[in-house]
Amino acid sequence: VDGTRQYDALPRNAQLASLTRPRPISDAELLPNPEFLQFDIDVSKTPWVGLINGRPYDPDNARVLKLNTAQTWEISSVFSHHPYHIHVNPFEVIVRDTTGRISDRFWKDTILIEQLNAQQDNKVEVRTRYADFAGAFVSHCHILDHGDHGMMEKIIIEP
Repeated sequence: VDGTRQYDALPRNAQLASLTRPRPISDAELLPNPEFLQFDIDVSKTPWVGLINGRPYDPDNARVLKLNTAQTWEISSVFSHHPYHIHVNPFEVIVRDTTGRISDRFWKDTILIEQLNAQQDNKVEVRTRYADFAGAFVSHCHILDHGDHGMMEKIIIEP
C-alpha cells in the first residue's frame, strides 16, 4: 500500500469549477454527533449475509435524521471493499492532511470504501445536508448482490 486512496485520481474542485456544485458544508452547519456506517459480511451463515452496523436490512429499523440539518458521517468496511451509495442526498467527501486540516473536498453520491487494515486508516469522512426531501430512502453497497443479501439501510428524513 503506497498511502494513496483510490479517489485520489478523481477530478478535483478546480477541474470541476465550471459545473454547478452544492455549496460546501461548513463546520458551523454540522450537528455535534456524527453518524457511523460500517459494512461487513457474515460468512458464517449460508447464504452469507450483508451487514450495515452489524445488522442486515430491516425496513422496520430505520436510521432517522432531521430535515434541514447537516452531519458528518464516518464510513468504513471490515470485510472487503464496498461502493457506498446513498439515494436523494449527495455527500461531500472530506480529505484531511496529516495535521487534520481539510486539504480537499468533493461531491459524490457513490464512493468506494476500502477494507480497514492495520497499515492504513481506510475510514472515509463525508458530510451531507438533509434538504429538500422528507421521507424514506436507502443507503447501501452499490454491488447489487451485496444489497440483495442485506447490505442496505433504510433512512427516514423527518421534518
